[in-house]
Amino acid sequence: MMDLFKIAPNLMVKDVCDDGAEFKNRYWGSALRDYFGVDATGLFIKEYFDLNHQEQALTLLRFVTQDNRPVKVTGRADFFKFSQYVPVEACYIPLYDSTDKATNIIVAYQFESPRTSADNDEY
Repeated sequence: MMDLFKIAPNLMVKDVCDDGAEFKNRYWGSALRDYFGVDATGLFIKEYFDLNHQEQALTLLRFVTQDNRPVKVTGRADFFKFSQYVPVEACYIPLYDSTDKATNIIVAYQFESPRTSADNDEY
């Protein structure tokens, strides 16, 4: 149980709403707040993503709930309205109820050091 406390700042827990039509953040760890520049606890995707990135996020989350297995994502998290460029890896883990319906997604993030968009040339 103590290990969970160590990784909690890097976790996000999402509720699956309306069979995946939308997703709401039940929990948004403090490391996510620090790196992305927003505390999205209690917010729906549409409340912190612009329209283009809403569709990208919803597509990924729907895939995770429908494919019935964890998904690893590696990329650059520069898509939040409030964030700087941040290299990131994340693992999306769907949770199901007794009827095999996805109810939540746990997401664990691993960050490299935060960068600004001016640092993009180094990659």
